[in-house]
Amino acid sequence: MEYPISFLTAGVLWFGIFLLAVWSIIWKGIAMWHAAKRGEKIWYILLMFINTAGLLEIIYLAFVAKIWTKTVVVTQVAPGAPAPASPVATTPVIPIPTTVPEPKPEQTADNK
Repeated sequence: MEYPISFLTAGVLWFGIFLLAVWSIIWKGIAMWHAAKRGEKIWYILLMFINTAGLLEIIYLAFVAKIWTKTVVVTQVAPGAPAPASPVATTPVIPIPTTVPEPKPEQTADNK
């Protein structure tokens, strides 16, 4: 027995398929970009040919590339000192003094 599909039901199904395709393409693009940037050819090829509606891509980004768990290294550089060559400082950092020197009194005509 055949059940006819209404125009509305067919439209909703096609819209759902369209949304799933857009979702997958976005995640695939982000994951493939990170794999290429990191030089991981095997992951790039796997991400290109295996379609899992974004699941493999999200797993790669979260557990392999770890793009959401990166830490930021903050270094202090003394005024006038050259900036470190890499983001991770390899030399000891000179602390910046936290005290502010007393301002010199302004000279007026009366003080001269």
